[in-house]
Amino acid sequence: MSHGPNLSSVVDNAVKPLRMRLILWCSAAIFAGIFGAHWIFSQWSDRAMVGFLQNTVFWLGVAQGGFMLSVAMTLTRARWGRSLKRISEAFGMMVPVLYIGLICFLSFGGIQIFPWMHEVLPAHKAVYLTESFFWWRQVLGLGLLIFLNTKYICASWRPDLGHIKERLGDQAPGWYDWFTKDWQGLDTEIETSEAKQRKWGAMIAVTYSLVFSFVAIDLAMSLAPHWFANMFPAWFFMSSMWSGMVAIGIYSLLAGRYLNIDSLLHPTVYHDLGKLIFGFCMFWGYTTYAQYLAIWYGNMTEETGFILMRTELDPWADVAKMVVLTCFLIPWTLLLSRSMKKIRTSFLAVCFLILIGIWTERFLVMMPSVWKGSDLPIGFGEILMPFGFGGAMVLLVTWFLSKIPSAPVTDKMYTPNDLEVHVHPSHGHAAK
Repeated sequence: MSHGPNLSSVVDNAVKPLRMRLILWCSAAIFAGIFGAHWIFSQWSDRAMVGFLQNTVFWLGVAQGGFMLSVAMTLTRARWGRSLKRISEAFGMMVPVLYIGLICFLSFGGIQIFPWMHEVLPAHKAVYLTESFFWWRQVLGLGLLIFLNTKYICASWRPDLGHIKERLGDQAPGWYDWFTKDWQGLDTEIETSEAKQRKWGAMIAVTYSLVFSFVAIDLAMSLAPHWFANMFPAWFFMSSMWSGMVAIGIYSLLAGRYLNIDSLLHPTVYHDLGKLIFGFCMFWGYTTYAQYLAIWYGNMTEETGFILMRTELDPWADVAKMVVLTCFLIPWTLLLSRSMKKIRTSFLAVCFLILIGIWTERFLVMMPSVWKGSDLPIGFGEILMPFGFGGAMVLLVTWFLSKIPSAPVTDKMYTPNDLEVHVHPSHGHAAK
């Protein structure tokens, strides 16, 4: 019978201190982001508010999209990426922070950045784009998603935390008790956990597609209230999953040694993750062109104006070309190579390129709807602001992973499936 990997280092180092160097670097990034936002706001308030909203939308996609990798592996019973599962779930812990930030932003005047707040809309749009209805969609939609995420995490972490508590005894963190109340034994808890994860995961998958469709329409598309594209919501929430997988690849490559899971992150793991990222790259290219083709062929003023501004007019045309290069042409070409996905440095470089490309794509979608200046609104502040969000996310994710086992140590999916048939090439002569 085959056995799973050696997880003793993960179990023995389940609770570990945060490195001071990480705290300092992340704190510096957070303060740099705050300074950049303040610097922009002191000169162009509208530009600063759209920049904050764009970064919130982008990092919300990274956080929840990364969390969806764990959900997808649970629902499909995938075995290849189990060493990434806890990182994926820790990404979801950033969603409540961004949720609070978004609500505060809208409460303190950010909602005024939306043009539909200041103009008369056609009746069919005025029914949807009202201030009260808009508020309830953000509060209830993302709130429901956070609730489901929490239930899934409680089910997923419970067997591991109970197992670690049995080993550490009184040395285990006190908050483990909240997860392990009414403990029924490890074998029973593992079976119960798997069933609950599948139940909550199915609900999250449906809720995610609906809620992030509303996020795409409300926080991005409604900045240009006279434009619409039927494929845009699906394009948005699928590219959010893509950005989350890319970010997980970057984080695991950089933090794997600290998390004591480096030995679990074999080249085959990144080969499989790279193939998934490659598939989403092709999907992004297909859906981007499909939207463009339908709008171009329809040739309706309320639709073509949005595209023409971003692809034909200065200063946005060059940004559109950069988005196509960084989101599709370059990564698609590079990820065709098997070695590019297996060599850590090359895979890390491709992931960074894609993440920058998706950030730029969100910028191109949202900023021109409000900024009407002749110059490109990318300056000192716009460069610093995403570092603030990223620093906060890295610090929060690492803090959570420093308090729990950084890989699912009780997960049965580590062991190979006896029903799977693996065909290996013969090194000898063919039988006669």
